[in-house]
Amino acid sequence: MHAVKDPGWIVVPVQPLRPPRSRDRMLAQAAQRFGRSMPTPPVPERGPRELRQLTHGFNVMVREVSQTESDRAVMLAGVAHDLKTPLARLRLRTK
Repeated sequence: MHAVKDPGWIVVPVQPLRPPRSRDRMLAQAAQRFGRSMPTPPVPERGPRELRQLTHGFNVMVREVSQTESDRAVMLAGVAHDLKTPLARLRLRTK
């Protein structure tokens, strides 16, 4: 690097960009897993406030979607069970 000899210039050293921290990548990887309908464990809520808020919202979303899917599966199993009995009776009466 060449030294600037003009006293009117301010020299500011430039820091190289750092690679993303692992906790930044953890959220991205969890989002990819969730998008592929793979099991997604909660992501630790660490780092700057904005990242913690984003991670918290993501964890809440994953938990609520999982609960909704579980409730839907239970409801469909109940409906299927309730439909089997009347259909079985109808089949027996028609034979």
